[in-house]
Amino acid sequence: MRAVMKFGFLLWIIAHSALSQAATYQMQQGLVEFAALGKPAFIKINGRGQGLSGAVTESESTLSGVIEFQLDTLNTGIDLRDEHMKKRYMQTHLYPKAVLRLMGLNLPADLEKPFPFQGRLELRDVIKGIEGLARVKAEGDLHRIEAEFSIKISEFGIDVPSFQGITVTEDVKIKVHAQARRSP
Repeated sequence: MRAVMKFGFLLWIIAHSALSQAATYQMQQGLVEFAALGKPAFIKINGRGQGLSGAVTESESTLSGVIEFQLDTLNTGIDLRDEHMKKRYMQTHLYPKAVLRLMGLNLPADLEKPFPFQGRLELRDVIKGIEGLARVKAEGDLHRIEAEFSIKISEFGIDVPSFQGITVTEDVKIKVHAQARRSP
């Protein structure tokens, strides 16, 4: 009986240690940028938006969590193009946000060097795996996060945009700049 109690106590200590080492980081602010090429190829379409939210948890050098982005904040600098992008192609009135899920992302020892990551992106009720590069700079309880990845808009049920003879390629590069603060 005494051995069982010691084993149970040992398991409690191990579980408590693992839980106490986990750290949760809440998104404080963030910026999402995208870049696409038009056909003819000399036309570049760039946009940006704000509105990141969510939290990630770091435990034993593994990161997991959910990050959401409000798609209606995207802006290319041309009102008519923004209206077409949001209403006709992305349909932000029906699908207001994109959701990135990180599950079991192994963190390298040196976070400031770019490292590969994988996740699941939900856009317009379609979920697809993505791969990219990320970098994290720790400044006390604040972490500055940069990530880059690419998507094909057709894989998310988005028609290839076209207006007055200009067509956008379906490959879009996305950059995320975020700040996350450790929760107390």
